[in-house]
Amino acid sequence: MNLFQLIINSFILGLGLAMDAFSICVANTMDDKYNNNVKTVIMPLIFGFFQFLMPLIGYLFVNVLSDNISIINNCIHIISFLVLSYIGIKMIYESIVDKKKDIKDTQDNSSFKLILIQGLITSIDALSAGFAFSSYNMQSAIVASVVIGIVTFILCVIGANIGRKVGTILTDNAKIYGGIILILIGLRIYLGH
Repeated sequence: MNLFQLIINSFILGLGLAMDAFSICVANTMDDKYNNNVKTVIMPLIFGFFQFLMPLIGYLFVNVLSDNISIINNCIHIISFLVLSYIGIKMIYESIVDKKKDIKDTQDNSSFKLILIQGLITSIDALSAGFAFSSYNMQSAIVASVVIGIVTFILCVIGANIGRKVGTILTDNAKIYGGIILILIGLRIYLGH
């Protein structure tokens, strides 16, 4: 496979892999009363980094630890579902509690730690994609991973901006919708496995 084909294939793969990260960026920024740069810049960087890193880890797993891949792959979807559902339910609960207390200005929920966890979870599919790179040499695996990371970063920036705009329309219910989106993403990961 030549470099052009590798980049095109990786770009298409990156579009598919980035959809969960894109959706979470939309969900995270729907309730962004603070116009927080963590959400619009750092979140896409983190998601893009994990989408870059995980295929390389998958590639190394295939070449080093191939006997244990099926065990790891069988657990990931359950963990992803549980963590995303927990975060989504927590967002919905906090939104309902905040409405009952009539608190207009609550603390920003998207902490750096939470964004790291979300970045890791949304990149699990990319880990599996790295398994498919087993026929690549290391340089091709790196190029493919870089393209996937860049595509994810760009889509996450777009998603964060869409989420912020949609959030201004939905106002008080934005956090509830964001929580529902996270639960649905977790469910899709679980059922998709």
